[in-house]
Formats: sequence, structure tokens, C-alpha cells
Amino acid sequence: MSITVIIPTYNEEKYILQAIQSAQFADEILVIDSYSTDQTVAIAEANHCKVIQRVFDNFSNQKNYAMQHAQHDWIMLLDADELLVPRLQQEIATTVQQKGTEYVAFTIPRHNFFMTKFLSFGSNRNERLIRCFHRKHCHYEGLVHEKLIYDGKLGQLSNFMYHYTYTSLSHFIAKKNKYATLQSQQLLKKQKKATPFHIIIKPLFRFFNELILRRGILDGIPGITTTAMNGYGVLSRYIKLRSLQHKSKHPALIEYTTHTDQLHKEAQQAALNKQHASAPTLLWASIAPVGSFLYYYIGKLYFLKGIEGYALSYLQGFKKFQTLAYRWMHYRDIN
Repeated sequence: MSITVIIPTYNEEKYILQAIQSAQFADEILVIDSYSTDQTVAIAEANHCKVIQRVFDNFSNQKNYAMQHAQHDWIMLLDADELLVPRLQQEIATTVQQKGTEYVAFTIPRHNFFMTKFLSFGSNRNERLIRCFHRKHCHYEGLVHEKLIYDGKLGQLSNFMYHYTYTSLSHFIAKKNKYATLQSQQLLKKQKKATPFHIIIKPLFRFFNELILRRGILDGIPGITTTAMNGYGVLSRYIKLRSLQHKSKHPALIEYTTHTDQLHKEAQQAALNKQHASAPTLLWASIAPVGSFLYYYIGKLYFLKGIEGYALSYLQGFKKFQTLAYRWMHYRDIN
């Protein structure tokens, strides 16, 4: 049975070549591009990929559209920052041939590389994703963190794929903001509300669950960074939902993305101002942001602003963490 590898892209010139090279076992490589402004399309075309372009609206529609334009029914969905090792390439080809009539989809385990290492703990440790499937029995649903809906029997592959999720801290934060925007729109359609529980408890639980219960702290600074980013992503989702529902009053929260972009720039500058200082320890990276939060929430009386004061204080704590993360990376000469 023939296989099409689909690679969704937008400005992926840094990683796209390795993804294409790892997909050479397939009968077709189809790149679905969201009108990249870098060399992504040129690299794909130079390496004999079929390229189609579509204005991005959400992840599910983008992938479902690509599936319709594939030459073959068996699909391997590969992100541009992912890599299929030779053992997995062989396993995909062999399994589809031998079990393609028994199963409609297969899960694949994935190792996630972040900052300086492959993560072993937290929610971003090894995970299983449905990526190889028969398109006549499957489709995607959901605006972000889309889910593959399948009708039939699900199998498992054993060899790992590798995910190089980290390009830079700026890129990672921008991706979290993009996801939060799509998730808030999805919540709005479902008529969900952003309550104090969602603003205060959910981000804290996400952080505590990943850092302590899932032992993300054992991955060191990369582990606490991805944990902090995920907590920030939860907060951002519900702050943006409040804005969509016209409940936000503070200008910084109404223009949330602009405000958080400015805080990020300030964190970068603060780190540059101390680039010759020693790298922060794991303990300091864990407690200093809490100190910044308390300084604003209690010391500057932000608690009087209610839930919005809490959110603004949280963002100041997150800014402090970004500064420390940049200092840690500068010490190691990474972005």
C-alpha cells in the first residue's frame, strides 16, 4: 500500500529539510503551506515535494484540506520540526503493508527536545500520537491541539519519532499566544466562561502538576521552562476569552498580546543587562518569579484590582522567569 507524508508548514526553513529527508521512504511528500514568507516553499520544491498553499484558519481544516489532495489513502502526518528515524520509516512501510486492512490508524511514540535536551518528565515527556492513518476512516476536529477522529481499530508502532519543538524562547511564546487565541475562540463558540477558577486555579494546577507530580523539575531549567510556558498558556487562553466576551477592563489585558510582547522584550533587555552574571540556579529560577508576583500583587496593591490584578501580577512573575531563562541560555550561548 502506498503512503503520502503530509507536512504542514509556515516559515519552517530551519527544520523543513530534515523532515523531508526523513520522509523519503514515502511514495509522496505533500507540503501544505500557509503562505510562508521565508525559504520553506523553495526548499520543499527543490527536494521534489508537492506543495499546495492555503490561508491558515485552524489546524484541523488545514490538515483535512491536505488529506483531500493526497494521492494515497494512507497518510503519515509529520510536523516540519519532527524527524522520522530509519527504524520508524521501515516500521511504518512494513506495518501499513501487513496490517493496513486490519487497522485504520496507528499511534507513534515521540521524544521531545527542548532547549538543550530531550525531556524525560512533565507533560512533554515521551507521548503517543496518532499520526499514521487511513484517510477514508479518519478526519481532524478542533481549532488547536486538534484531535484525529477515527472509525475502526487503532494499532501501535514501537519506534520513536523525534520532535525539535524549540527554536527560540520568543518563538515558543509566540506559539503559545497563537494557540491561546485559537483556544479562546473555541471556548467562546462553546459559550464557556472565564471564572476566577480558570484564571487562578487552572494555571497553578497545570504548573504544579507538571513540575512536581509529573516531576518536570528533574529536567532542570528546560523542564521548569516548558512547565512555566504551559501554565502561561492556560492563563492566556482564559484572559483572551474574557476579552472576547468584553469583560476585560484593564488596557493591558484588552491588548493582551501587545502587552505580553512588551513584557517579553523587557525580559530580554533585562537579561542582556546582566549577561556577564552567573547563570541562575534551578532554585532561584523557581522562587524569584514568585517574589515578583508577590511584589506586584501585595506590595503594589494589585490585589485591589480583583481578578485582573491577579493576572497582571502573574504576568510580572512570568516576565521575571523569562529574564532568568534568558540569562541561563546566554551563559550557554543558546537563543
